[in-house]
Amino acid sequence: MTDFDFRWCEFIDIEMSFITFEDFLNKSKTIKEIYQSLGLQQKRFYKWYVYANIHIKSEQVKNAIWEYLNFNDVNYYLELLKFKH
Repeated sequence: MTDFDFRWCEFIDIEMSFITFEDFLNKSKTIKEIYQSLGLQQKRFYKWYVYANIHIKSEQVKNAIWEYLNFNDVNYYLELLKFKH
């Protein structure tokens, strides 16, 4: 099986793309702003994008990203920061 990376996915806007967790953290505010404007189908597809990322191995980290995107509470961002190395 071939490993795929997510440097470029034609279905994800460049502003919402990320490769590593640190990359996500750097773009998290912009990604969340754009994410909130998406329709239900687009959000479902973005969920696939988050959970399919091979550069983030931890399911806990992926869950934290997903919760941050879907809830408007500063505690979800603080939870993300716990995974920062």
